[in-house]
Amino acid sequence: MAAFGILNNSWAPVAMVMSLVWQVFEPLLFGLVGAEVSVEYMNTKVVGMGIASLAISLVIRLLTTYLGLLGNDLNLKERLFIAIAWLPKATVQVR
Repeated sequence: MAAFGILNNSWAPVAMVMSLVWQVFEPLLFGLVGAEVSVEYMNTKVVGMGIASLAISLVIRLLTTYLGLLGNDLNLKERLFIAIAWLPKATVQVR
């Protein structure tokens, strides 16, 4: 029965309502998260460890993607482009 509901697009009204709800609550969500960050209480050692872990994980991700593409017929520039394109971006990936 659930498959018939998906086939006749009965989910479209729900998707429209959820889109409107997200448009209202997205700025509130990220604004409240940003308001909870207190810079004066941050420990420099913890911030340094966070930045180091991000840098290490990005290097590992670049190398893994690059090495995963070695068996293909791609040249060096194409492999580097794909490896860089797979890096996370500073956007909300919901839309």
